[in-house]
Amino acid sequence: MLSGVPEGILQTSWSDGECENCLTRSITPLTSITLMISAQDENGCTSEDEFNILVQVNRDLFIPNIFSPNGDQVNDVFLISGGPALDEISILTIFDRWGNMVFQAEQFKANDPQRAWDGKKNGQPLNPGVFVYQLEAVYIDGSKAEKYGSVTLVR
Repeated sequence: MLSGVPEGILQTSWSDGECENCLTRSITPLTSITLMISAQDENGCTSEDEFNILVQVNRDLFIPNIFSPNGDQVNDVFLISGGPALDEISILTIFDRWGNMVFQAEQFKANDPQRAWDGKKNGQPLNPGVFVYQLEAVYIDGSKAEKYGSVTLVR
């Protein structure tokens, strides 16, 4: 919340054009910004101030390197997790060691067990082994990250 309420203010103006004649306002920037406010009192005197707001986006993205789809309710799915800055996983593709695609999901939220890989292909459990994945993550500020790696399936 940005505020400062000097006495006798008649007009205020913000550099981004939002909220004319507001002495206080809430903002939620996605990137770092500089805002200026200009205020004029009843005598015509003008004052300006500048606010530098530094936004640091925590781009947490957690990808397991092993899982065990054995029905014990512990690590039964390959689940991509992320922090609040992660908007969605635009695509996740998993391949076996011969390059055959065994799983693909598109445009889903991280931390969703319904969109996680259960270690099956066409409904059939796969044998233990090492699988490779590629994914593209999209953050709330529009930036993207591509990740590649491997995950081990154990039973």
